[in-house]
This record gives sequence, C-alpha cells and structure tokens, in this order.
Amino acid sequence: EMSPPTKSLGPSSSGGPLTLSPVVKKMPSMKIATAPKSRKEILRKKFDEFDDNGSGWIDEKEIKELLDFYDIELTMLEYNVIFSDNHFSFEEFLELMDHHEIEVDEQGLKTAR
Repeated sequence: EMSPPTKSLGPSSSGGPLTLSPVVKKMPSMKIATAPKSRKEILRKKFDEFDDNGSGWIDEKEIKELLDFYDIELTMLEYNVIFSDNHFSFEEFLELMDHHEIEVDEQGLKTAR
C-alpha cells in the first residue's frame, strides 16, 4: 500500500529549484486589491457625497451633515469665515480636516482626532 505523497517546500522532484505554479505566476496581472487610496482621494469622495446637488461646493444646507459626520464644532467666527463667499470648497474642507487633525479610513470614516 502506497502512502500519499507529502508536501515539501524543498527542491522539486526533478531536483531543480521549486517553481511557482502557473496560477501563481499569473497573479500579478490579476487585480487582487486596488492600491490604498490617498487621504485626499478618500476625502474627495466623502466631500462629493455631502455635495447633494453636485455643485462642487458644500452649501450651508449641506455643511451641517458634514460637520456632524466628522464631529466638528465650529466657532461662529470659523463658520462665518467658511461661508464668507457663500460656499465651502474642497480645498477649504481639506484645510478644516487638517486643522482638526482628523484621520480617516478607506471608507472616509473618522479614525482619530
């Protein structure tokens, strides 16, 4: 009675170096995981989600949700500065997130402050 072959991490049975199977060789060309997004890309996506009307700006109706989502409290002065031009740009959003030292995960959820 023959025993089942045992797996070995050593040289192949032909005596040469262990070779990778064809499936493993193909893996790099397959999309396994997308490269991690940068914080800026993640925040851009989140900004666009809060920009309900697709204007490219966050307006006063939309800002409350964004501030609540990231648990940011603005002083009246900060709020007035942000809306001095009646809208809140993505660049202003990035500055706000940096100012409040808010870090996010891949989904744009707050991880630290």
